[in-house]
Order: sequence, then C-alpha cells, then structure tokens
Amino acid sequence: MELVNNAVDTAHGVVRIGWRSSADAGHLYWGFTEGLIDWSGSPTAPVMALEPGAAFCIQTRPEWGGEAHYGRFVELRPGHRVAMKWISRSLGGAESDVTIDLLPASTGTDVRIEHAGIADQDVRAGVGKFWLAAQHTLDSVIAASQTSA
Repeated sequence: MELVNNAVDTAHGVVRIGWRSSADAGHLYWGFTEGLIDWSGSPTAPVMALEPGAAFCIQTRPEWGGEAHYGRFVELRPGHRVAMKWISRSLGGAESDVTIDLLPASTGTDVRIEHAGIADQDVRAGVGKFWLAAQHTLDSVIAASQTSA
C-alpha cells in the first residue's frame, strides 16, 4: 500500500489519516464492511448485517488488545463510503464516529479516514497509530481475497 499521507492529524478531537491503496474501491469497501472481521477482529465473530442501523461487535486481534468494539453502520455507499459509530473501553467508553471515504485514483484508491469524537489526546494518538498499523493488515487481507477470487 503506497501512502499518500501517513501523517496523523489529531486536532480538535478528530483523527484524520489517508493513504493510497493499490486495491480498487470495491475490494476496500468489502474490507471495511464484510471483511472487517477478517483483518481487524476475531474470525469467529458472527457475520454482520450490511445495512444502516445494523449493529456489530468485533473482538479485536490479540496483538491489538483483544478488546470488544461495538458499532453500528450509519451510511453505506458501496465503493465510496462507509460511516459507522464505535464504542469501546479503549476509546474512553464514549461513542465515536468513523467515516471512510474511498476515492478513485490513477493507480488504485485513495483511502481517507476520519475518526471523530475522541476527547482524550493520548487516546487520539493511539487511534492514529492503530490506523497506520491496520492499513498493512487490511492490505494483506485484500490481496489474499483478490487472489482467491
């Protein structure tokens, strides 16, 4: 995954991060919806419904703390946008908003993530580090799904 901007902006209670992926927007959309459990959480978690308002729970990978993250989809625009609400103890227990925009680029897709509603600056810094680290795992899962398709 080629980075467009690997700097994490954590101003004003928002974490913003972006990168360029060699994957197409459809595969990335899959990765942030149906494939979310494959790269970020327990593969034994139940399949989630893909519709606005649908709730889900992900038990994150042990190397990422193994903590439960509860969420619900707010907006789903296949190949373009995924917006969801998140709640977890590691985020201070408050509901936060995650918006993922997928923008076509000349070589792949630009991924833009905004994770808002995190009051604590140290927690925001940790969330930024998570998204930077998670992109490599996501890229591996997407590459594997493309070769098996």
